[in-house]
Amino acid sequence: MTSKKWTVIISAYLTVLGLVVFTFFHFGIYRYFHILESYPNRELLSIWKGYVITISSGVFTSAFVTLLVAESDYLYGRRRALENIYYASEDLQRVFGKIKYIFPDEPIELVSNLLGEIDGNARSEEYNLHFKEQLKNFNDPDGAKKLYDECHMPITHDAQNKFKEYIWEHTEEKIKKDYNDPQMKKDYLDSVCKKKIEQYSEQLDNAMKSYVMFNEVRTKELGSTYSELNFIFANKSIRQDIYNKLYRKQVEQINMIKQTNFHFNLYFEGKGGNRAVMLDFVWKLQESLTSEDENAYYRQYMYEVDNEMVQVLVYANGKANESEFQDKKRYLITTKPGWMERMMQVQSEE
Repeated sequence: MTSKKWTVIISAYLTVLGLVVFTFFHFGIYRYFHILESYPNRELLSIWKGYVITISSGVFTSAFVTLLVAESDYLYGRRRALENIYYASEDLQRVFGKIKYIFPDEPIELVSNLLGEIDGNARSEEYNLHFKEQLKNFNDPDGAKKLYDECHMPITHDAQNKFKEYIWEHTEEKIKKDYNDPQMKKDYLDSVCKKKIEQYSEQLDNAMKSYVMFNEVRTKELGSTYSELNFIFANKSIRQDIYNKLYRKQVEQINMIKQTNFHFNLYFEGKGGNRAVMLDFVWKLQESLTSEDENAYYRQYMYEVDNEMVQVLVYANGKANESEFQDKKRYLITTKPGWMERMMQVQSEE
């Protein structure tokens, strides 16, 4: 791209120079500036004049032909370089389109605390079981019991109770009436809580696996295609616009995911982390990738990148169909609880 650009520039300069020199001597314009009037040898002057006219006309002709060919080659190369940026971004978008998300019906803090408590209790139970086995070797049963009571790891249910309270507060009144008996209420909440835990655990696992796929993603092609951009006009502004809104945006987002994958890899290898910590990492990534309104969640990152990709095609072809710019509604991930009721209420008010 750079060589094509400079071929056009140099050819243009030589074309103009050859035309100016040829015109200057062929039409005797130099006489108006009283140039060469004092030269004594008119015959030699005439020879040199003819020589300069011949050379300048040749330079003009060859440079002009080269300019025509180089311009066509440059415009083709310019379009191809911009299209390559588009295609490289499109390949990366396919990977982003495979990301799995987790959007609990309850506040994320409650879900995180619940999963953390469950994992913490599991470790505590394992520790306590091992501790009991060790205490069996004590000759003093009372002393062993006292030591266990003082040193065992406590099992807590505070987060689970708060989670159940939230569920009950947001349960429909009709269901509350059906489970008004304390034992029925407990069984109902236990069942709902168990299903929620299984659901969110599976979604969290799938989300982490979808991010781990980015371990194999490379941005070299995007970087090489960006480095090829070199335009004759508005080079700085176009390159800067593509760099800020497309190239850097994608590279930084991918690097952010890869850095977080360090923790996901350790988790899947069983070397560290619990689900509460992993959920916090996943949620942070989601905040950089998604947006929300009252009724739904959207793939905000993909929406923005896709529209910038269309802008690249505008640079390449000079225009774009308005329908090529994306509508954010097409990037819907999932709706929020109660969205249907809110929509029906809005329609009834209209």
